Amino acid sequence: MKFPSINTYHLVVFYFVATHKNISTAAEELCLTQPTVTKHIKNLENTLGMKLIEVKRKRVVLTSAGEGLYLYAREVYSQAIAVERYVEHMKYSNVNIGVSPLFVSAISKAISTLTDKLPSNGKINIKFGSHMDLIEDVIDLKLDLAIVPDLGYGQDKVSHTRIADGVKMVFFASPAHVIFKKANIQWKDLCNYPLLVGHEPFATKRVIPDKMIAEGVHTPLKMDLTANNIECCKILVKSGKNISVCLKEDIERELNEGTLRIIPLPNPVIVEVDAVAHRGLLTSPIIQDIISYMKASF
Repeated sequence: MKFPSINTYHLVVFYFVATHKNISTAAEELCLTQPTVTKHIKNLENTLGMKLIEVKRKRVVLTSAGEGLYLYAREVYSQAIAVERYVEHMKYSNVNIGVSPLFVSAISKAISTLTDKLPSNGKINIKFGSHMDLIEDVIDLKLDLAIVPDLGYGQDKVSHTRIADGVKMVFFASPAHVIFKKANIQWKDLCNYPLLVGHEPFATKRVIPDKMIAEGVHTPLKMDLTANNIECCKILVKSGKNISVCLKEDIERELNEGTLRIIPLPNPVIVEVDAVAHRGLLTSPIIQDIISYMKASF
């Protein structure tokens, strides 16, 4: 087994310089002096026997060798941060979770249980956001885990595990809505009314049209994105001609009160739910516990 001759810390310093294209900015972020950063780069160049950067008017320009090495340096840095997060997970300390707004109601019990299980110095930080933003945060190691709809990731830097195979989405409207006058409501009938999208617009705008096409309906939906959360959707649906879509858990109280009603449609919309983590972090104990509780919630 060969021991590497390259100093990995030199690679990390090079990564910061190459990323910022500026030695002073890299030095500031690394809490080092500019001469120290320059020395690390020189040492790395001497070890490799090739020039990696050129400085022109205080701006760093990568050589062709530097461009190629940057890809490896970025991976070294990413894996080093992942190792640190793994060690933190072993201590059951802070964990950062991203959750698609689609699943807020479904995972609330799991979050409560997890909070009780953590040691006194532990903390769960929750971020709500769109599917794509959360995936990017996982890749950048700003999040340890993201609970998102499975819409395809196209990223080799993340691993995922299935949380739920079939979460059902429901369309709902006010009980007084004209759509309920039809004896047999079909998918094509939805095209006659504005559809308020309050949860995860990216996911909804992809999942619902795909479902309509699968049901033989090619008329475009009148999607309304002005309501940016489900609570706003519920208020507008109760008082207007709109319809909306969400998980049943989101409107359970209103269904019991009779202020909202599910639109009975043939063949439900099913969304698959995944837990997405940076490569390797799925094996850490606290992440495995979180996934187990999430599965139980769904």
